[in-house]
Amino acid sequence: MQNVNSSPLASIVSRDFIRTRAILARAVTPRYPTRELTQLTASHVDMRAQLSPSRAMLVTCTTRPDATSSRACVHASSSLSSRHANARQQQRWAHRSRIVCRDADGASAPTDAAPLNGKSVVIIGAGPAGALTSIHLASLGYEVDVYERRGASNKVETSARTYNVVLNGRGLDALDAGGIVLDDELCVHVSGGVRHGVKSGAVFSSQSFSRAVSVNRAVLAATIAREASEKYGDRIRFHFNRSLVGVNFNTQTAVFEKFEGEDVCPFLSEDESLFEEKTYDLLVGADGVRSRVRAEIVQDSQGSFVVKQVTDGMKYKSVMLPKLAGAPRGMENDWSRAFHTWRRGQTSVLAPPNPDGTHSAVVILPESGEWTWDKIEAPQQVDRLFATKFPDAFSGNLPSKTSSMLAKQKASPGGTTTTVSSMVYKDNVLLIGDAAHSCWPSLGQGANVALETTHALRVTLEEMGDEDLPKALKTFDKLRKPQVDAAARLSQGGFGGSMNRTIGGVLMARMVFISILHTVLPTVFHRPALFEISNTAYSYDEVEKMMKRESFSFCASLIFGAVTFWYLVFQNPAMRRSLGALVHRFVSAAIGAA
Repeated sequence: MQNVNSSPLASIVSRDFIRTRAILARAVTPRYPTRELTQLTASHVDMRAQLSPSRAMLVTCTTRPDATSSRACVHASSSLSSRHANARQQQRWAHRSRIVCRDADGASAPTDAAPLNGKSVVIIGAGPAGALTSIHLASLGYEVDVYERRGASNKVETSARTYNVVLNGRGLDALDAGGIVLDDELCVHVSGGVRHGVKSGAVFSSQSFSRAVSVNRAVLAATIAREASEKYGDRIRFHFNRSLVGVNFNTQTAVFEKFEGEDVCPFLSEDESLFEEKTYDLLVGADGVRSRVRAEIVQDSQGSFVVKQVTDGMKYKSVMLPKLAGAPRGMENDWSRAFHTWRRGQTSVLAPPNPDGTHSAVVILPESGEWTWDKIEAPQQVDRLFATKFPDAFSGNLPSKTSSMLAKQKASPGGTTTTVSSMVYKDNVLLIGDAAHSCWPSLGQGANVALETTHALRVTLEEMGDEDLPKALKTFDKLRKPQVDAAARLSQGGFGGSMNRTIGGVLMARMVFISILHTVLPTVFHRPALFEISNTAYSYDEVEKMMKRESFSFCASLIFGAVTFWYLVFQNPAMRRSLGALVHRFVSAAIGAA
């Protein structure tokens, strides 16, 4: 009898599952080996070794060898970026040249999609995470129904009431895996950051936002949904104006109420039900930070499912900034594509760029203090706010129409950190995105970690198969949850754990100290770990560990410096006399100058 661990299929599965773990955890197993992951690999090899040759071929074909090498291992940042760029370029080419065919039942699907597996998925929420999840699952053979409370929108355009998200390598890789290519007309490749200081003025830095793309969130969601419908046809069905009423977890049924905007549908006939039921094999809650699916789970679990949320005590309003003046000569293009920020203590304006040169800004104010949105009710108060805090945001001329719009606009709550005891419930319910792991916006990871989670789900199901869905979901939760929890902790501590979005003095001192060491000895000291938060070469928990080591090194250096200074000054008579003479000369010079 052939040894399972020595069979060709076992070799393929073992290699691919190690690659899976590398994508899910963004870490190479030899660097941080754990007994739990080793056991998971062994059990996975044992399970998948029993698959038929046709299934083994499917596993092999769903993995692009040229893209695997860029995701499997962590090497130097430069070579990794090069491989990622090559993989993304090949994925774009494959996306553009993909041929759409028909399944046996007539449903359209790309030629690289798996055959239908007879399982149905219900996704609640058609935002970027929900829409991208539908693509990933449809490509694996699932039939997907996406329910969204809001109405359908085919408009791929920006609005003053929406906001932009900045996608880094994590989010972009997830989009690439789903075959999503953002047109240049809809997004901006961010050139850097411009910090508008009170005394220093506007300072441009090209080091900020490396490999980042700014795109309106509504545009991103609409683009993904459109691609899903065009590429997968009947495999993915979107149902708009449907609000989740409840979930029967025993019968695996979700109940929806039909809406038209904010009101119950007025066009229903007398014999047409106001409610709609849908059964599922897998229910995915992608319905945001105030998830109804999560609330249903909490109620059904009777206390066994724990949710923790921490708010940052801020509120914001959205506004469209015109093309910003003040660009240095020859930098007009970089200026218009830069992420502009105005930080004034607890008040701030964050303005990522739009393709037309404008900037979609959010004006953030604390819930209490001198300036709050609760106290601003009239356009004149808005004018005073900008004149006092952000005078150059509108080149010193805030339009009256904008003032009136901001005064009337309802303020939205700021950041919320959400953690759950498990992303999986009852083996067939899954929470993703903000429903499972929302982040404070301090480090810009919310959309990126959500999209990366959808990619991680796809890889897990792709590698473990759909024969044992509960086991695959449990594996996904074990591998992914530590990463999303680390992302939440990092984002919440992004400004030193402060709830007023102002960077703490200790954190700033530590980052400056580490930056100096990195500049002086780049081969010995790494740059500050917080700068690697968007680097796909590092997992979130790796960045967190690096920050802890930085804190230890910083504290140890302070103690060593203090002890050394004390010894040299107070225990060395010659040094003490020299220091006294130096102080005497300095005082004498100061008195003479006076």
